[in-house]
Amino acid sequence: MMIAKLSPELVRELEQVGDQPLPVENPLTKRVYVLVDTQEFDVVRRVPGSVPLSGSWTESKNERRCALIRKKFSQGIDSMEAGELSKLQDELSNFRKQAGPLPYDVIDTLQEALNSPATTTT
Repeated sequence: MMIAKLSPELVRELEQVGDQPLPVENPLTKRVYVLVDTQEFDVVRRVPGSVPLSGSWTESKNERRCALIRKKFSQGIDSMEAGELSKLQDELSNFRKQAGPLPYDVIDTLQEALNSPATTTT
């Protein structure tokens, strides 16, 4: 992956905010992104390889789990499906324990950055 270089204007903005995240807006899509130091980002995302997050819980597993839950309450499930649902629920629980909760200070900092007015570049 190529690392994008910051414009001189963004470098100045980063220096002004110090250690705080810097919200930036894509002028084409109006989506807001938050620039954070890699150390802060690693706290949020975890250092790759330190926790086996990728591959352990997938969107398709979650979709199947949700489908089984909906079916359970709408028409009922058989014992095989109940076993599958129980296994998926256990996998999700184990994944959440591995991923762990984010520290509140990091969440608060990111939330503040997202709620502050976006900085745009020209």
